[in-house]
Amino acid sequence: MKCPNCGAQIPINSLYCETCGEDIHIVPNIDFNDLDIQDTMDGILEHITDEANTIRIDEQEAKKQSLRKDKKRKRMLLRAGILAFVLLLVLGATGILKWKQYHSVSYQLSKAEDCVKRQDYQQAINYYNRVLELDYTNIQAKFDLAEVYFQVNNKVEYEYLMRDIVTDENATTEQLITAYGKLIGIYRGKDEYQTIHKILSFCKNETVLNTYSEYVALPPRFSLGDGYYTKVEPLTISGQSNGKIYYTLDGNEPDIYSIEYTAPIILEEGEYEIKARYINQNGIKSDVAVAKYHVEIEYLPAPVFNVLNGQYEHPVNIEIMGDSTDVYYTVDGSRPSVESLKYEGPIPMPLGVSHFRFIQVKGNKVSEITDLEISLEMNGGLSTVEAEVKAMEYAMSIQRVTAPDGSVEGSPARYSYSFCYPISVEEQGDFYVLEEKLFQNDYAPVSTGNLFAVNIYSGIIYGLQIDEYHNYSLIDLFEEEEDAEEGAER
Repeated sequence: MKCPNCGAQIPINSLYCETCGEDIHIVPNIDFNDLDIQDTMDGILEHITDEANTIRIDEQEAKKQSLRKDKKRKRMLLRAGILAFVLLLVLGATGILKWKQYHSVSYQLSKAEDCVKRQDYQQAINYYNRVLELDYTNIQAKFDLAEVYFQVNNKVEYEYLMRDIVTDENATTEQLITAYGKLIGIYRGKDEYQTIHKILSFCKNETVLNTYSEYVALPPRFSLGDGYYTKVEPLTISGQSNGKIYYTLDGNEPDIYSIEYTAPIILEEGEYEIKARYINQNGIKSDVAVAKYHVEIEYLPAPVFNVLNGQYEHPVNIEIMGDSTDVYYTVDGSRPSVESLKYEGPIPMPLGVSHFRFIQVKGNKVSEITDLEISLEMNGGLSTVEAEVKAMEYAMSIQRVTAPDGSVEGSPARYSYSFCYPISVEEQGDFYVLEEKLFQNDYAPVSTGNLFAVNIYSGIIYGLQIDEYHNYSLIDLFEEEEDAEEGAER
C-alpha cells in the first residue's frame, strides 16, 4: 500500500507512512492495479483477524480482572454483613433489655428506692412517675412518691397525691385511713377544719368516717318529712353528739347566732320553712338541712310537754311546748276542766309519784287530755325535814328567830320554813326550795317572799331568786352577812 501523500510504499499493518509521517486510514486504500485481488483480500482478512484476536485477549483480561474485583467485593460485603449482623445482635439485645427495664414496674421501683437511699430525690421522682405511668393503681407507689415530695418540701404535689389516693376506688380501708390522716394533718395545722369536713363529706367508707368522726359534721335530720299536717306536731331535730344544732324559722341560713335547738319545735297552724345546721366541737359546720311544713289544724290538739312519762333522778321543770294559753291541769289523776288549776308557767317536778292531766279549752273546742305520769326519786343526800332544819338554823344564826320552833323573843310572831319542791340549777346541783312564812296571832300564815335553796348533798343554804322566765339565781347568804358586818364596823 502506498502513502496517499508522498507515494512511498507502506508496509502492511503499518498505521503511518515512515517517509512523510502521514496517518493511514483503518481501511487502506488499495490499489487494485498493483496487487492482485487475492493478495488484497488475504491482507485485509489477516488484518481483521489480528485486530479481533487483540480485542478478544483484551476482553478476556478485562473479564478476569472484573471477576477478581467481584470476588473481592463480595468478600468485603460478606465481612461487612457479618459485622453488621453481630452489631445488630448486640444492639438488639441491649435495646430489648432497656425496653424491658423501661416497661418493668419492679425495675423502676428498685431504681426509685436506690435513688431515695442515695437522697437523689429528683431522679427518684422520675422513676416513681414512670411506675405510675405503667401502673396508676399502685397506691403504695403513690405513698412513696408523696414521701419523696415531702422530703423536697413540695407540699402541693404531696397534697395532690393524698387527695388522689382518697378518691381511688382500689384503695383499701387501711390506705384510706392513712391518706385521710395525712390530709387532716395538713389542714389541722392551718386550722382549716371546714376543709377537713369537705373532703370527708365525699367519703363513703364508714370505718374511715368513724375514725375521724370528730372532723365530720353531718346535716341534722328532721323527725317529720316535708308536707301538709292537720294537727299540731312536735318536730325534733337530731344530729351527732359533741356538737350543737342551730336553726332558723325565717328562711335565713343558720349560724351560731341563730336559735340553738334544745327541745322539740311545736308546729302550730301556719307555714314553716325550717333550716338547721349542725356545728361540732371543732367548729366544723354541716350543710344546711331544710324542711317545709304547712299546718292547718282541724281540731284543738292536746298539750305537749318537754318531759316524758317515766322515772327521774334529778328534778326537771314541767313545761308546755307551743301554745300554753287556756291550759288547765290536775295533779291527782282526776279529769281536768276550766275549774282546775290553770297553767301559768313551768311547773317544778314534785318528789315521789305524780299523775298530771292537762287539757286545753278554747271557745267551743276542747282538746284531748294529756296524761303525764312521772316518778322523782333523789337518792342520797338530805331529807326535806333536814333541809327545813338547816333553814331554821340559819334564821337563828342571824337572830331572825330565837328558838328552834321559829318563835321570836318578846313577840307573838313565829316563822316557819316549809319545803316546796326540788329544783336543779345548772352547774350548781340539786336543791330543795324552802319558803319562809310568818305566823301572827291566830291568822293564817303569810309568805314573806323569802325563798331559800338547800343543796341536797352538801347541806349549804342559799338565798333563791326566780325571775319571770323561771330562771333560778342562788345568793350566797354568808357572803352577804360578811358584807353587812364590814359595813357596820365602818
